[in-house]
Amino acid sequence: MYFKNEQHKSDTYQIIQNFGKEFGKDAYYDSFSYLMALSGKSRFVLKHSGTFGIDSKAIKEGMQVFSSSEKGMIALAMQLFNSGMSDVTIHDVLSPLSKENAKAVLTALEIRYGLR
Repeated sequence: MYFKNEQHKSDTYQIIQNFGKEFGKDAYYDSFSYLMALSGKSRFVLKHSGTFGIDSKAIKEGMQVFSSSEKGMIALAMQLFNSGMSDVTIHDVLSPLSKENAKAVLTALEIRYGLR
Protein backbone atom coordinates (compact mmCIF):
# COMPACT_ATOMS: atom_id res chain seq x y z
CA MET A 1 0.00 0.00 0.00
CA TYR A 2 1.17 3.50 -0.82
CA PHE A 3 2.08 5.79 2.06
CA LYS A 4 3.53 9.22 1.33
CA ASN A 5 6.21 8.69 4.00
CA GLU A 6 6.82 6.93 7.32
CA GLN A 7 5.03 9.68 9.27
CA HIS A 8 1.90 9.17 7.17
CA LYS A 9 2.02 5.43 7.87
CA SER A 10 2.67 5.87 11.58
CA ASP A 11 -0.10 8.47 11.97
CA THR A 12 -2.57 6.27 10.07
CA TYR A 13 -2.03 3.43 12.51
CA GLN A 14 -2.19 5.78 15.50
CA ILE A 15 -5.55 7.21 14.39
CA ILE A 16 -7.09 3.81 13.60
CA GLN A 17 -5.97 2.49 16.99
CA ASN A 18 -7.55 5.53 18.65
CA PHE A 19 -10.89 4.16 17.38
CA GLY A 20 -10.12 0.80 18.96
CA LYS A 21 -9.83 -0.72 15.47
CA GLU A 22 -7.21 -2.59 13.49
CA PHE A 23 -6.14 -1.33 10.07
CA GLY A 24 -7.41 -3.50 7.24
CA LYS A 25 -10.63 -4.54 8.99
CA ASP A 26 -13.05 -1.67 8.23
CA ALA A 27 -12.93 0.37 5.01
CA TYR A 28 -14.76 3.33 6.57
CA TYR A 29 -12.35 3.75 9.48
CA ASP A 30 -9.34 2.83 7.34
CA SER A 31 -9.99 5.44 4.64
CA PHE A 32 -10.81 8.10 7.25
CA SER A 33 -7.63 7.40 9.22
CA TYR A 34 -5.47 7.19 6.09
CA LEU A 35 -6.61 10.59 4.79
CA MET A 36 -6.57 12.31 8.16
CA ALA A 37 -2.99 11.14 8.64
CA LEU A 38 -2.12 12.42 5.16
CA SER A 39 -3.46 15.87 6.07
CA GLY A 40 -0.76 16.20 8.70
CA LYS A 41 -3.33 17.02 11.37
CA SER A 42 -3.18 13.82 13.39
CA ARG A 43 -3.06 15.52 16.79
CA PHE A 44 -6.11 17.55 15.83
CA VAL A 45 -8.12 14.52 14.73
CA LEU A 46 -7.06 12.43 17.73
CA LYS A 47 -8.62 15.11 19.93
CA HIS A 48 -11.95 14.93 18.07
CA SER A 49 -12.30 11.21 17.43
CA GLY A 50 -11.96 7.93 19.24
CA THR A 51 -13.99 5.00 20.48
CA PHE A 52 -16.90 7.46 20.86
CA GLY A 53 -16.82 8.12 17.10
CA ILE A 54 -16.07 11.32 15.22
CA ASP A 55 -17.02 14.81 16.40
CA SER A 56 -17.65 16.13 12.89
CA LYS A 57 -18.87 19.50 14.16
CA ALA A 58 -15.62 20.13 16.06
CA ILE A 59 -13.56 18.98 13.08
CA LYS A 60 -15.45 21.23 10.65
CA GLU A 61 -15.08 24.23 12.95
CA GLY A 62 -11.41 23.58 13.70
CA MET A 63 -10.32 23.01 10.11
CA GLN A 64 -11.32 26.52 8.99
CA VAL A 65 -7.79 27.78 9.71
CA PHE A 66 -6.12 25.01 7.66
CA SER A 67 -4.82 25.31 4.09
CA SER A 68 -7.11 24.48 1.16
CA SER A 69 -5.32 21.19 0.55
CA GLU A 70 -5.65 20.18 4.22
CA LYS A 71 -9.33 21.16 4.28
CA GLY A 72 -9.98 19.14 1.13
CA MET A 73 -8.32 16.00 2.47
CA ILE A 74 -10.13 16.28 5.80
CA ALA A 75 -13.49 16.90 4.14
CA LEU A 76 -13.00 13.88 1.88
CA ALA A 77 -11.96 11.75 4.86
CA MET A 78 -15.22 12.66 6.57
CA GLN A 79 -17.22 12.01 3.40
CA LEU A 80 -15.64 8.58 2.94
CA PHE A 81 -16.56 7.73 6.52
CA ASN A 82 -20.13 9.03 6.21
CA SER A 83 -21.37 10.78 3.08
CA GLY A 84 -23.59 13.03 5.20
CA MET A 85 -20.60 14.61 6.95
CA SER A 86 -19.27 16.53 3.96
CA ASP A 87 -20.27 17.68 0.49
CA VAL A 88 -16.77 18.22 -0.88
CA THR A 89 -16.15 17.61 -4.59
CA ILE A 90 -13.27 15.69 -6.11
CA HIS A 91 -12.23 18.89 -7.89
CA ASP A 92 -12.01 20.74 -4.56
CA VAL A 93 -9.87 17.96 -3.12
CA LEU A 94 -7.48 17.25 -5.99
CA SER A 95 -6.90 20.73 -7.43
CA PRO A 96 -4.53 22.08 -4.74
CA LEU A 97 -2.67 18.80 -4.15
CA SER A 98 0.83 17.72 -5.07
CA LYS A 99 1.18 14.54 -7.14
CA GLU A 100 2.20 12.60 -4.01
CA ASN A 101 -0.87 13.72 -2.07
CA ALA A 102 -3.16 13.14 -5.06
CA LYS A 103 -1.82 9.59 -5.33
CA ALA A 104 -2.60 9.06 -1.65
CA VAL A 105 -6.14 10.43 -2.11
CA LEU A 106 -6.68 7.89 -4.88
CA THR A 107 -5.37 5.18 -2.54
CA ALA A 108 -7.93 6.28 0.08
CA LEU A 109 -10.70 5.90 -2.51
CA GLU A 110 -9.40 2.42 -3.33
CA ILE A 111 -9.40 1.52 0.37
CA ARG A 112 -12.94 2.79 0.94
CA TYR A 113 -14.51 1.19 -2.12
CA GLY A 114 -12.61 -2.11 -1.99
CA LEU A 115 -10.63 -1.58 -5.17
CA ARG A 116 -7.37 -2.93 -3.74
